Amino acid sequence: MVVSETDIIKEFFERQEVPLWGIADLSDAGFVYLPVDAVKRFRVGIVCGFPLSDGVINILSDGLKGTAPNLLYLHHYRQVNYFLDRVGLLLSRLLQSKGYESLPVPASQMVDWEKQAGHLSHKRLAVSAGLGWIGRNNLLVTPEFGSRIRLATVLTAAPLKINTPVPFGCGDCHKCLSRCPAAAIKEKPDSFDHQACFSFIKTVCNRKNLSQHICGLCLCPFPKGTPNGYSRKT
Repeated sequence: MVVSETDIIKEFFERQEVPLWGIADLSDAGFVYLPVDAVKRFRVGIVCGFPLSDGVINILSDGLKGTAPNLLYLHHYRQVNYFLDRVGLLLSRLLQSKGYESLPVPASQMVDWEKQAGHLSHKRLAVSAGLGWIGRNNLLVTPEFGSRIRLATVLTAAPLKINTPVPFGCGDCHKCLSRCPAAAIKEKPDSFDHQACFSFIKTVCNRKNLSQHICGLCLCPFPKGTPNGYSRKT
């Protein structure tokens, strides 16, 4: 039996216990902070996601008066990012051993603080990879884990089949709007107020002496499927 590169990657993620991954076209990657000549060598992006703990997220409450963000969430957030970075490193090494040049992109490395941007947009690539859609909360929403997920990407020259994007699936759900103390979330995803979000997060994290700009209040759970009944086929 001939084992394809995709089968090898699937087995890799199963061994690492990473439940969500997909293959994305790089045309919508938004490469602003990576050398253009360098990324031309890569064919696709392998996007992987690992869920955050519901127990950690569920204790978060109003950011000015309550427990969001807190040190527990900060530690958990970082540990999931570290895990994904290690997964990306191992996957890149595996692909390289098969003869395919690869580049692991960190899960959460800020390059431009003013624009809140990293080397590339993991969530945009995740949409291209069919893992979910951009919700009203301006985050990737997946049928399996909602927005309670962190992402990392490995760019590679391996000849892999690209996944198909899925439609917007929030339906009539607006729960994230009432969860946002900054009123940054609007009816339409493209109306999200980035400045209001960042201003609030910056203020509350400075007050709590947290070393990273995080919040967590709008991370919807979306248990097993979406309000409109959509469920991603794997």
